[in-house]
Amino acid sequence: MNKFYESLFLAYQRIFDPSGGASKRHSTENYPIDSLATHLGNAYRGSGVLVGLLGAMIIFCAVAPVGFGVLHDHSAIYFGIAEVILMTWVLFTIFSAHQKNLKGRWIEARKQAEIERYAPLKESMTKDLAGLQAAALPLLDGANCQITYNRKKHAQYHAIEHSAEKATLIGFGLSLLAAVLHLVVHADALIFLTAFLPAMVGALHGINSFLRLEQLALDHQKIAAELEGMKASFTQAVGKNDLNAARLVVDEMHSLLTEGHLGWIDIANRLEVRAP
Repeated sequence: MNKFYESLFLAYQRIFDPSGGASKRHSTENYPIDSLATHLGNAYRGSGVLVGLLGAMIIFCAVAPVGFGVLHDHSAIYFGIAEVILMTWVLFTIFSAHQKNLKGRWIEARKQAEIERYAPLKESMTKDLAGLQAAALPLLDGANCQITYNRKKHAQYHAIEHSAEKATLIGFGLSLLAAVLHLVVHADALIFLTAFLPAMVGALHGINSFLRLEQLALDHQKIAAELEGMKASFTQAVGKNDLNAARLVVDEMHSLLTEGHLGWIDIANRLEVRAP
């Protein structure tokens, strides 16, 4: 199921950010735990996305007999059965996420991945200036450096949040127009716009609130800005051939990228898959 949850979250990202995702920080070949952490994080987020969508589909099943004009027909029972199945699926998803401790395993795996990734940076603090440069510069400069990575993550999460919010506004606007139209045109099918569409808008808003992507975007923006400052300080230290100053910057970088970059953990701890 975890792969299904992950694919659902990735699909959600692609829908609201069709331009593509962020760059990778490093190859994960030497850091298999990084791949595990990414998988668990995507799976947990995907389970929350699924619960939100299922909540909207439950409303659809509830209003469908009226919308399709089969409220008093035997076929209406199929929508009732589907509603029960979807409710059961919601409960199963919530129970499964908690039973498997997806969130806890994700957070612990990500912590360990960051420690392993930046171990060479810590080890370089006992080396000469060339050794410090070899460890620090790939993180501060280049297409896949940490500054670029965090900038792209900020842009990606902000784009998803902005696009999803725009979709909720459009959906609410259509619902309002349908409600006005329903005052003069008494068509049963309008219930899909006056009842189901608001439920879908609410589900989308709930998913956005659950994912907290805007907060993550701000966290990545902050990290990128701090690394920019460290890059300038490190370049200055190297230019002056000041080994001690360069070591201080590398130490600050290591602290920021391992112990100091904890904003995402606080955000992750607040993510809770609950019934819609």
